[in-house]
Amino acid sequence: LNGCYFEQIPPSSWRMYLPDFSQGGLEREDLKSEGIALVKKKYGIEVPSDDVSDAILIGEAMIWKYKGAEETKRERTDDSELFE
Repeated sequence: LNGCYFEQIPPSSWRMYLPDFSQGGLEREDLKSEGIALVKKKYGIEVPSDDVSDAILIGEAMIWKYKGAEETKRERTDDSELFE
């Protein structure tokens, strides 16, 4: 893509970077509902669809991934350092 870096990441991978997301044993529809609820809780916004909540949470997951790499996986629960 014109020399631009991009990364494909499956849902099970990006969700593990989010400390507030419990994905174990849930069905796809339950995961989508949890994503919508998490966006409302964390950011105070109502999203029109699960696609929008997924996009927001994927962005946050990638910040967690690249800001602190492996140590951020599920161990961290304090978002205060996330956007510094």
